[in-house]
Amino acid sequence: MKVRNRYEAEGKIVANSEITRRNRLSASDQSKLKQHISELSPLFMQKHKYLNMITASGVRSRGFGKAHTIEPEVCIVLYVHTKGYIPTDEMAFERSYHDIPVDVRGGFWGFNKTVRIGDGIFRDGVGLAGSLGVFFEHLSLGLCGLTSAHAVLKPEELQHCMEDGRFPANKEGEIYQIKTCNDLFDIGRLVMAIYAEGNDQDAGVELSVFVIDSSLPSEQVSVSFEGINRQGQPATFSFETGKSLGSTYFYPDYHCCKYGSATTFTSGEISIDFDNYGLLSIKEMKFDKLKPIVLHKQYEIASLSENMPFADFGDSGAFVYCWRSTCDLVCVGMIVGGTSNGTTVVTPFNSILKQLGVPKLKNIKKLKMSSC
Repeated sequence: MKVRNRYEAEGKIVANSEITRRNRLSASDQSKLKQHISELSPLFMQKHKYLNMITASGVRSRGFGKAHTIEPEVCIVLYVHTKGYIPTDEMAFERSYHDIPVDVRGGFWGFNKTVRIGDGIFRDGVGLAGSLGVFFEHLSLGLCGLTSAHAVLKPEELQHCMEDGRFPANKEGEIYQIKTCNDLFDIGRLVMAIYAEGNDQDAGVELSVFVIDSSLPSEQVSVSFEGINRQGQPATFSFETGKSLGSTYFYPDYHCCKYGSATTFTSGEISIDFDNYGLLSIKEMKFDKLKPIVLHKQYEIASLSENMPFADFGDSGAFVYCWRSTCDLVCVGMIVGGTSNGTTVVTPFNSILKQLGVPKLKNIKKLKMSSC
């Protein structure tokens, strides 16, 4: 996950310090600080837009990012999103209030929302819903999510994307927020969509990219889901390594799974794999003069259950995985639709990476460790 700035770790380091544990506030200090903070909080929250937490502490944090020390001292603690930045229309914090020193620390709070792969997502005004595919790190945008383009684009936007190959989500006054279906929680903003029919070298793709809200901490972004392993037992599946199906990670039995918002966890079988691409070509049925979606070299996946389809309406955008171990998933591709035969159409992941200009996904497990 992207580390938004180096000060976000400061609060966590101070809170977990042995010095902090040894210097708890006394009852008298708590009483005095409670009164002063109650007086200051309403005014401060109104005047300082990047101030997001006010509390008290028995220690002060000094020189974080340089020669960091944690020293015993009763103080008022002010948490800001970015240290060292003062808006032009605001005054800097005083060094003390009511003769009590001030400690400005980097940090933030947020609702305990967890956004995970497979969650149902939508955009206001589109009238459809899809599933959150995977997360990836964009060079300039930071942490982003993927889903199917048709799930979050309006009809005229999708036509624009199909004609130009790209759709930049930059029209003034347009709402591009992406929300979760369960709790209508804003998780990010649509930034672009990509369409390519494919050719004899590459598979066709239709996908959209949305940047994840920077206020969402990395620990609240999940790449795990619950499912059933090959032994028929409940298991937690996790896509942390960023591996994609290919010559290095090839699975000869073609067994695969997915987690989507409509049908949750299902197992299936890749019908045909040829040189890391499928053999299926599809063309959208249209009854008007609008250009139909055409995608070549797609995978076709059949459900392993007689009573449950591999995917259904609302699962578009969900990603499909092969595995030898439930904690080491390998990405096959993204669901884009279904056929009258009951099979599911999946865009090969390697073509998606190529269109994004990303050679491979980053190892989420390593990124999580580096952001701690």
